Amino acid sequence: MHVQHGSYRTVLVIPSAHLAIKVPRVRVREFVSNVRYHVRGFREGKGSWRVFWQYTFLKGVDTYCTGQRALFKGVVDNWREWRFWSETRHPVLAPTYGWFGISVQRTVDPIEIVAESFFARMLEIVGEDVFDDIHHFANPGNFGSLNGRLVAVDYASPGVQQLLLRCGEAIIRDFRG
Repeated sequence: MHVQHGSYRTVLVIPSAHLAIKVPRVRVREFVSNVRYHVRGFREGKGSWRVFWQYTFLKGVDTYCTGQRALFKGVVDNWREWRFWSETRHPVLAPTYGWFGISVQRTVDPIEIVAESFFARMLEIVGEDVFDDIHHFANPGNFGSLNGRLVAVDYASPGVQQLLLRCGEAIIRDFRG
């Protein structure tokens, strides 16, 4: 077993069982830092309760510097991946078996390719749509090989999901490391 740390999730990889367990990371320190930032604004006469309330509780997990992102992004990302897999069963996705706040995903073999070459291949296959989420498609660690085909292992972002739906067949058909 080995552990990988992402920004909002920690992944426990159990190769013998072919499972990756994605556990959400609750970032309390980030939440407290966001609250302190707003309190400091109040003290300096620059703060607003409306802005504090929005950035702490109302704006969602996809908005940077929000309380919800710090506390719940990992849980929401796990749910998004499970729901997307359950609804589509698209062959470009690594299967996600369950969701109970954590997600359990089928492990894949790592792909051996330099990030620049990976991005160049994705750009050839997907076209300029790759720039919709350049961070995701420039990182070969977000993909792996399952039964000889390229699959995505990190597909929580709604933008990535839409791009994989549009271009997934081409990625499977045309990607050669």
